[in-house]
Amino acid sequence: MVLTSKKAQMHMTETIGVLFIFFILVAFGLIFYYKYTGQAIKEEHRQMVADRAVKTALEVFTLPELACTRGDAELEDYCVDMIKVRHLNETFNIHLKDYYFKLFGYAKIKVAELYPNTGNEYTLYDKKRPTNETFEYEASYFVIALKDEITDMERTPYSFGYIEVGVYATSLED
Repeated sequence: MVLTSKKAQMHMTETIGVLFIFFILVAFGLIFYYKYTGQAIKEEHRQMVADRAVKTALEVFTLPELACTRGDAELEDYCVDMIKVRHLNETFNIHLKDYYFKLFGYAKIKVAELYPNTGNEYTLYDKKRPTNETFEYEASYFVIALKDEITDMERTPYSFGYIEVGVYATSLED
C-alpha cells in the first residue's frame, strides 16, 4: 500500500509539473500575441495616416483655387498661381467650417518658393488638432512650378518651389 501511494504521489507531482509548464507556455504565447497585435495596430495606423496625407495632397492639386491656367482656362499640371496664393488664405478662413475643413480636416498646406527668390513662404491652411490631444504630423512635399504674372518683364513668370501638404493625426501611445 505504501508503494502505491508513492507511485500516486509521483504521478501527481508529474501532472502538476506538466500543467505548470503548459501554463507558462500559454502565458508566453499570450504575451507574444499581445506584442504582435500592438505592433500591427501601430503599423496600420501609420499606413492610414500616410494614405490620408496622399489623399489630401491629391485634393490640393485639384483645387481650382490654386491652379494655373493658360489661354482658354486650360490647366497646367503641377503649377500654382501665385496671384491666387497671396489671397487664398482669406478665402480659406472665410469658408473654413462649411467647406475646407470637410475637405482637408486637420492639415497644413504651405507653398514655398525656392528659385529664383528663396524664403517666400505662404501658409494657406493650418488647422491643428485641439491642444489637449497628442498628435503626430505626417508631411508630403511636392516640387511645383509657381506662376506669377505680376513680375518684372525682364524675367520669366515661372519659378520653382514646393508645396507641403501635411496631416495631423492622433498619436498612438507607446
